[in-house]
Amino acid sequence: MPYIFSNAKDGRLTSFFPIGAALLSAPLYLAFDAQLHATRHPVDITSIDFERLRLHYEKQAANVIAALAAVLLFFSAHRIGGPWQAIVVTVFFVAGTDMWTLGSQALWQHGSVNLTVLALIYALISAVDAPTPKRALGRLFVAGVCAGFLPVIRPTAVIFLIAGAAFAAWEFRWRAPIFAAGVVCGLAPGIAWNEVFFGTLGGGYQPMFSSYSLTFGQFVGAFPGLLLS
Repeated sequence: MPYIFSNAKDGRLTSFFPIGAALLSAPLYLAFDAQLHATRHPVDITSIDFERLRLHYEKQAANVIAALAAVLLFFSAHRIGGPWQAIVVTVFFVAGTDMWTLGSQALWQHGSVNLTVLALIYALISAVDAPTPKRALGRLFVAGVCAGFLPVIRPTAVIFLIAGAAFAAWEFRWRAPIFAAGVVCGLAPGIAWNEVFFGTLGGGYQPMFSSYSLTFGQFVGAFPGLLLS
């Protein structure tokens, strides 16, 4: 995938891509940095050797994100069904979806979106099964943070935010504002980044929005192709 940059408000070149995947993987890179310092391997980003190091740790981060997504799927499926159903679903997810072919190979948006969607699902299931109302509210807030963070990773993932909000409103009714408060917190980093650097809500993706063709004719042609592929 090429590096794509846009002109920020102050004239500096800023990454075209949303900040969500970088924020999600930041704790892993803190650990990688600590490992490099502990083994006395200084990092020089101006060196040609840095590209090899960057690719190595990028794939490690993607591997961890993919593994965490599989764990969350297993726990979610186990709560809904049983252990064997959870194992089967998880195996199909790991080996039969783009989580393996794309999500675990590099820090594209696929893996981060999958992990956050599954965190949203697990938090909602946990809120439904919570032993006390207080714990349910806490888990509902976490679910809202996950839902709000999704478009910070990839703007088109807003569809999962909408789905999560609809479920929260239906299932929790008067407690749904707790979910909404979490959504605001999850959205905040992306809104702040886009406002500071681009001056628009859509950030670097803003120029692309006009190229989306949301028509019935486009759906008729695109949906079968995506389904069969």
